[in-house]
Amino acid sequence: MSDRRMSAFPVPNRCRGAWVLLAVALAVSGCAGTIDAIPAAVGGLPADAPARPAETPAFPHVHDTPPPRPEPLDAAQQKKLEADLIAARDRQQPKKGKASAAEKANAQAAKAKQQAKRAAKGQPALTAEPPAATGQATREAAPWPVPR
Repeated sequence: MSDRRMSAFPVPNRCRGAWVLLAVALAVSGCAGTIDAIPAAVGGLPADAPARPAETPAFPHVHDTPPPRPEPLDAAQQKKLEADLIAARDRQQPKKGKASAAEKANAQAAKAKQQAKRAAKGQPALTAEPPAATGQATREAAPWPVPR
């Protein structure tokens, strides 16, 4: 066997100095102050960064219990709250089937535009009537694709 001791992390002799220097630099950097003391040209905070607060804010108390909850609502308060919520919902959402005149005009204009496009392509106009009375859709009359 050889006289050299086997180590868990074998390092060539020429690299030991670099590793020692790196270890010392890491140890000393732990003692450094805050990064705002480093000039901006070297990588510190920019000149227009906001200043640190004079007092550090207190940490929240982890084991403090929250304040007690208020008493539950009675039946009358519950009904009033539900009615208020329903009224707010109805104010925000228009009722189905009660479209305004402007909405109806927009829908009719969109339908006319769609029919004009279909006519320009040579396709038949869309109708609200069902296909042929026999229940069999014909390719010419169907506004949707009919499988072969």
